[in-house]
Amino acid sequence: MTESAGKIKNILTGTNLLDNAEFDFNLSGIASLGAGGRCACFLKVERRSDLAMLVSQIAPDSSIKCYPVGECTNILFNEGYLDILVIRLGGDFNYFNCGKNGEISAGASLNLQKFLVLAAMHGYDFSFLAGIPGTVGGAIIGNSGTQVQGINQMVSRIRYIYRDSKKVEEKEININSSNYSYRFFEVEGLFLLTDIVFKKNTDHPVKMTAAGAEKDRALKLPVKDGILEKIRKNIKIKKRNQPLGLKSAGCFFKNPAGIAKSAAEIIDCCGFKGFRFGDAIVSEKHANFIINSGSAMSRDIHTLSEIVRDHVMKKYKIDLKYEVRLVGF
Repeated sequence: MTESAGKIKNILTGTNLLDNAEFDFNLSGIASLGAGGRCACFLKVERRSDLAMLVSQIAPDSSIKCYPVGECTNILFNEGYLDILVIRLGGDFNYFNCGKNGEISAGASLNLQKFLVLAAMHGYDFSFLAGIPGTVGGAIIGNSGTQVQGINQMVSRIRYIYRDSKKVEEKEININSSNYSYRFFEVEGLFLLTDIVFKKNTDHPVKMTAAGAEKDRALKLPVKDGILEKIRKNIKIKKRNQPLGLKSAGCFFKNPAGIAKSAAEIIDCCGFKGFRFGDAIVSEKHANFIINSGSAMSRDIHTLSEIVRDHVMKKYKIDLKYEVRLVGF
């Protein structure tokens, strides 16, 4: 056991959290890519009181490196041993609520697709997020969405654990456009996101793009049914265009700013569909997806991504930025 792991165990000993801790944990088992090394400790925190205790104990020791995760659907962990404490929220942070004023809120660990459906039941349209895996918290941190719309445009405020060199405390702040941009979210001192409150929906239009009789039928549906229909339609489109159900981390690279072509189109123009390095392969269906087609190691996946980046830079002078979060590289 490393020094960090020993410190973590000492902190957890005698608390409710020790039973939820796994030391020398295999990260490939929780990563959607099915690859990764081992970490000092993986800890699931179910209760707010336990989280407050944990952070207050760990914060003063800068040698303990913490990495909060959701469902690990957009992460590539490196091979070998990562001397980090991986924290996943559950329990108290896995909820959906609609207040008397119609304002909805969610815990950071709530599954994103479950959230879409629950929100639709109250007339909130998040159908542009249909088919995106992960948690609500993860979607906020990555500002998930489309090229033109991100989830943070619909966020009113967040609650989170603030941490700096002097103090640790729970904070609640309002969110505005200065906090986010395309696939980017930043709040000073944000250590761990716990709760999200969304902007109140004052209008509930059913924005269907279907034509003719289908459109007339759709517009007669109750609002929630119209939104649910849009969710189903968007999932069908994703299944047709993306390699869902395979070991991947979604889009590997961000779409370049100021360029008409998407990252997928640029990679496809370079002829990379089907290109492989070991068991890591660029998807034939969507060139911005890298698939673990068997037992690819993290280094294989990372090497393939770097081959793609280097070629795109040489051919188009475009520096592709990672959308996938690299841990330990």
